Amino acid sequence: MKHKIAVIDDDPQILSMVEQSLRSLGYWVESAKEGKEAIRLLTENRHDLIILDWNLPGADGLEIARLLRARPQTAQVPILMLTVMDDLKLKVSAFEAGADDYLTKPFEIMELNVRVKALLRRSAIQSPVKEILKVGTIHMNVDNHEVRVGKKQVQLRPKEFELLNILLNSDDRVVTRQNLIERVWGYNLKYISTRTVDSHVARLREKLGPEAARMIITIPGFGYKIEEKKERERRKTKT
Repeated sequence: MKHKIAVIDDDPQILSMVEQSLRSLGYWVESAKEGKEAIRLLTENRHDLIILDWNLPGADGLEIARLLRARPQTAQVPILMLTVMDDLKLKVSAFEAGADDYLTKPFEIMELNVRVKALLRRSAIQSPVKEILKVGTIHMNVDNHEVRVGKKQVQLRPKEFELLNILLNSDDRVVTRQNLIERVWGYNLKYISTRTVDSHVARLREKLGPEAARMIITIPGFGYKIEEKKERERRKTKT
């Protein structure tokens, strides 16, 4: 099945270039040119990836990203942010608003295509093995991107899900903040600070609730660990 990508940009030349390139790669593309139109498109339709311009008439990209991350239906859809702004603090703001990647205009279309493929690959469910991780009351279905605490389902953003997955797989070892940056944010290393990691972990704890949050232990000046003993279940499923 074709991946469905939404492209949001008010520059007609960039919009046309990106649309044509993605369609040539076999993706199904939908587009919008301004904020309100983008919100309608993104909330009424399902997409596998969103390419989102920061500066839009009607509603800016950060506002839209926060809206998408607040909705369970779009909370885990990867977002690639586009902007002419090349300021480090602004890039950090984009990631903290929910962006998964950031590309500064002008850009080479080949680089955009590579980043699109990487984001889709990271978000795809490809494994023929069903993996369920359990730590105390936390249950994570890795393949389905589902997390429960007890009987309650918890909606996590992609980065929060990845952080929790790494901690659950750490076998009671401490994971450094730098290691989390490298594994969760990948090639965006220079734009991510330890403060960003701490803010994501804080939101993760808040969503998990008090009892589960206590299992995530802060090691001052170093990183984080899951303190409870973990059980891993793997069940083969048909693909």
